[in-house]
Amino acid sequence: MFISTDHTNGLVFKSNVTDYEQPRHKYPVVDLCKGKINCIVTVRHKTVMSCSVEDVRPARFVGWFNKTGSSDTLLNSSRNTMSNGATFSSFAKINITVTRNRFYELLVCKSFNQAPSIHNGTAMVLLEPQHQPWISNKSEYGLLTKRTVLGCSISKQTVLIRKRRTEGMKYETIAYRMYNHSFENDASYRLYTDGSLIISSLSLENEGNNVCIYGTSEEQSYSVITLHAIVLSSINFLGCNSSVQCVLEVQSGDDIECSLKGVRPEVNLEFVYPDSSTPSPISLEGQPRIPENHGDVYDISIKSRVQITADADVRNITIVCRVTNSAIREHLMEAKAILTLGLSEAGQESSKSATLHINLLFLVIFSFVALVVGLVVVFVCFLACKRLSPVSIAFNFSFSNFFIVSSAGNLFIISEAGAKIIILLNNKIKSFKWNGDLVEEYTDESGNFRPFAGAVFEEKLYVTDKTSKCIIVFSTSLDYERNFGQDHLNRPKGITVCEDKGLLLVLNGGGESDAVISAFKPNGEYVIEIGQIHLEDPWYIKCNGTDEIFISDNGSREVTVFNMVDNKLVNRFSSDQADGTPMHCRE
Repeated sequence: MFISTDHTNGLVFKSNVTDYEQPRHKYPVVDLCKGKINCIVTVRHKTVMSCSVEDVRPARFVGWFNKTGSSDTLLNSSRNTMSNGATFSSFAKINITVTRNRFYELLVCKSFNQAPSIHNGTAMVLLEPQHQPWISNKSEYGLLTKRTVLGCSISKQTVLIRKRRTEGMKYETIAYRMYNHSFENDASYRLYTDGSLIISSLSLENEGNNVCIYGTSEEQSYSVITLHAIVLSSINFLGCNSSVQCVLEVQSGDDIECSLKGVRPEVNLEFVYPDSSTPSPISLEGQPRIPENHGDVYDISIKSRVQITADADVRNITIVCRVTNSAIREHLMEAKAILTLGLSEAGQESSKSATLHINLLFLVIFSFVALVVGLVVVFVCFLACKRLSPVSIAFNFSFSNFFIVSSAGNLFIISEAGAKIIILLNNKIKSFKWNGDLVEEYTDESGNFRPFAGAVFEEKLYVTDKTSKCIIVFSTSLDYERNFGQDHLNRPKGITVCEDKGLLLVLNGGGESDAVISAFKPNGEYVIEIGQIHLEDPWYIKCNGTDEIFISDNGSREVTVFNMVDNKLVNRFSSDQADGTPMHCRE
């Protein structure tokens, strides 16, 4: 830089200029990791690992560190730097020897450069000792294609390794957590915060020995669980006259038979009565179980003889054929049949006369109830339409062809989207003004769209879809924008927005074994899973502005209050509705 002055000689300023060059790879490259930033290396005899950063300017420092809690310890390694005149390549090589009591270690390769515009990256390597014989001490069972959770040590551990047996005596590490660093080597597995291993959809490939190694860097223990997948097919009563509702006409001395084909492992079948408090008008003589083995699968059936009690005053009884397994506390599946009990000829004539009188009486009562319910529904609808601000509506009245709202999912009002009512129907979404004028409509031409629930946040409509098992995002003008959540949802239902936390909470799963709450950011980023929350059939969910969430449970007919931070049940209380149908919870 030259600046003229009044003097004959000018003032000269000199500035140093340095050229920067980004490295060939953003992160350090570990030769044994084959291009991966995180990898697992088995120590055999004498193992040599090299870490490098190539073609960078100025030169970078590369070193190996042992990760131990809050600090990393620099390890002795041979380092050298080469230059081609314009850029530099730095290498750090470490020798690892096998010892008898070697434990799992986490090594980190770090690179440093004072240039502010060059990224300083790290690469992680889990060092594991050679295979040792693991003995299985527990068996667990899970339903094929269902979510399965494998537990481990519940105490806080600095080292947690999950392995599974692949073939022969070979084991592979599928996930680990060491010093707050987690890594999942297989996308079908997920490591939960308490150390449990979650399989989102159990397959036959997941069967076999699963090892959990836990402890500290100085002392480590293990447990082995042998996982079995239960494969079930449809269960049927022999002679059913309908695929929708099974009705069997039986006389005293007739046999009823229930069968299950192509199941593994071997399970049990039993006949039970849904209402055990009411004396049964029949008795069943013997329940012989008849298994047939076909390779590794079974065809199983049971047969019992029906005896009708002489003083039976009930002509129809429901009976259940239930599938059980001693290793699983809950029954696996069941089929119901209505047994129509046969009468003598005299009894049949008496029954016809009584039935005629009952039908006439029922017709009169039914007509009166129809009139009353119709008037009530029209009056309530009139009041709702006159409201000046949006309210959350969830009627459950349906009479004749007159539907207000069906909570079964055919029609559902989300509300609170500006000054509009947004309604979910099969294959479509509609929005109305409060005077009833249609504003916008979205229709899925494929016919596969089955929305269950929705929530509005920052001018976006988030809808859970039962078919695609994901969350679909629309504008409040009902324009489709995107979808997300397929990798984390199996049966999405209710959805709500926790505005203070900036989260979408989705009820995921349908029963006590798999019902959880999946949390997402509005941009679709998966955050965490909350559960197990011990629900029977949850439908809807709402936040209350604190850490508590309210869940309406269709199975237990209760509202469950759950603390999402402490992961604890706070309260349960029954719905005030007479028929027990769960309310659509509101703030």
